Amino acid sequence: MTTRTAPPVPVAATAVPAANVPATDGVAPPADLVEPRADIADRSRPGAHDGRPPLARRERILLRLKDTADAPVVATTLALHHRCSPIGWRRLDWVETGRVRFDPVSGALRVTGLGVGDPHELHLPDPAGARLAAVIRERVAATVLASSRVALDNGATALVTARRRPDTAEVLWVVLLPDGADPTDPLTQSRTDEAIRALRINAFL
Repeated sequence: MTTRTAPPVPVAATAVPAANVPATDGVAPPADLVEPRADIADRSRPGAHDGRPPLARRERILLRLKDTADAPVVATTLALHHRCSPIGWRRLDWVETGRVRFDPVSGALRVTGLGVGDPHELHLPDPAGARLAAVIRERVAATVLASSRVALDNGATALVTARRRPDTAEVLWVVLLPDGADPTDPLTQSRTDEAIRALRINAFL
């Protein structure tokens, strides 16, 4: 599978790897892949407490845990934060996450994002890991506004999804293409862009 993100119409798309596809089973991208935003607090500013990450305005803490290395893990209304020494805090925004998988045997929690890059992995004891995975899935699902399937030429289908950044009016469009589909193909782009326009009208986006 391949994903691409699409900004407001007129739509221009960028292809990203299929392994980082959004899914109903959860999500999250390595923070070093997330572009800094003006409304997000400085993630590496001096003086941030080891157990409490720098937070954006109106960002609230939902869950605090520690991984098996005793490093703080914090889930908020906007993102997952993980203190990765000596790197410092990593931030994984819910709206830009793809999948989350938790293995209760190994304690590995793996989160992938919509962009290019390796999944971010942390290790937590069960039931803490299962609890965090559930929070991630719930917060990511809360960013989804609408979705629609689009028939492609070869009989396969693409999935178009609209997501909203929490506490903002900003909408992120994500297009999930099947394996082998060319995201630069004019017909594919035309059909997915038309689906985006239809969702905008039908979902009042």
